[in-house]
Amino acid sequence: MIIDGTTAVVEVEEGLKIIPGANTIITNIDRIVKWGRKSSMWPMTFGLA
Repeated sequence: MIIDGTTAVVEVEEGLKIIPGANTIITNIDRIVKWGRKSSMWPMTFGLA
């Protein structure tokens, strides 16, 4: 694999890295779970039922 300036890993925030040329995001499971809980719509639909 050849790594050049367009596919180098870029750290956006602490614990969040992006590979621009490959459209890839690198993070940990805890961060994904927190994002899922924050972005979930089920509390709204449950409260409106």
